[in-house]
Amino acid sequence: MSRARKDIAEVKARGLRDYVHQARKCAKQRSKDCSGTKASRMLLATVGQAFAKTKHLRANIDHERPETIHRTRVAFKRFRYMFETLYRHASWLDKNIIPAMQHYQTMMGDVQDAVILFDALDKFLEQKKVKSEGAMCLRDELARRKQWLIRAYLDRADELKEFWA
Repeated sequence: MSRARKDIAEVKARGLRDYVHQARKCAKQRSKDCSGTKASRMLLATVGQAFAKTKHLRANIDHERPETIHRTRVAFKRFRYMFETLYRHASWLDKNIIPAMQHYQTMMGDVQDAVILFDALDKFLEQKKVKSEGAMCLRDELARRKQWLIRAYLDRADELKEFWA
């Protein structure tokens, strides 16, 4: 239990930490009448639900709306953190997929970074009324890069199904 506490303390996502804290309180209350097997099933079901949400969001990604990729990334991040905490305590989980999970999340993060950069440049150009050829070339290049990153992610988006059954 102390290792799990340490793992949870390392999680930076405040919302996830709050959920884990609530789950821990609930688990303490139920521990008197809950077997280890039942608790394991509940834990696996929770991770499975996080994966199912990610899968659902993945299925609804619209390449014209990069925010759908970002929502999928947030859900995947929650699933990944749960998986990483769980695999340390469950020897039967394949820890060798963690680098692939990190890469998958990074692809979606790269899209989000490109969207933010493009939007920030657009806002700057509009506010400062910049219309120079150099500025427009930079804008066009950032737009191309954003679209390329979206395509690169979507070409590999179905790798998601390799992370959980």
